Amino acid sequence: MLSPRLVWPEWRREELRTNLWLVPAMVTLVALGLFTLTLWLDRATYRGEIRPPAWVISGTADAARQILTAIAASVITVVGIVFSITIVTLTLASTQFGPRML
Repeated sequence: MLSPRLVWPEWRREELRTNLWLVPAMVTLVALGLFTLTLWLDRATYRGEIRPPAWVISGTADAARQILTAIAASVITVVGIVFSITIVTLTLASTQFGPRML
């Protein structure tokens, strides 16, 4: 007979693998941790407790604006591509399974 010590990890692993809340909960916890870390770094830098590396403060406001513009443009592009792929997928599925799928 198997001891409960050997059965427990297998049961627990199977339960965690089949639950749908585990991954979103882990992502939420990681996001909250990163938020706390970046907020602390920002406040500590503002108070002068720590100094950021030279590559962080070497640019001007215009350079930061250009970087943020490039990031925003790339995010908009990715969102557009994802939306297009979703529409194509739904169109192909509706032609195969009928319009009620939508």
